[in-house]
Amino acid sequence: MINKSKNRIRISINKKGLKSFLDIPIFIEKDNGMFVAGIPLFNIGSQGKTKKQALKRLKDACDSYFSSEDIEKVLMSRLAPPKISVNIMKDFKQPQTIKI
Repeated sequence: MINKSKNRIRISINKKGLKSFLDIPIFIEKDNGMFVAGIPLFNIGSQGKTKKQALKRLKDACDSYFSSEDIEKVLMSRLAPPKISVNIMKDFKQPQTIKI
């Protein structure tokens, strides 16, 4: 499910016979003698005594996360731009709402 490449992972998603990929940034750092790996975008993290162990555990966490969640809802909530409403006063009478 995950291919590691220069602080990014490629997640393969199979949904209803369609296969797609996401390239997502990750971080890996050493903290107090342990390696910490994470995907801030999805609030997924892991740690291990070695970099390899931390990344393996991150893969396991991703497998679990993406198989248990409704992937479409997760992606839309994390990757879709937020909806913004702006009120514009026209001649100081009635505001108009414009959705962006």
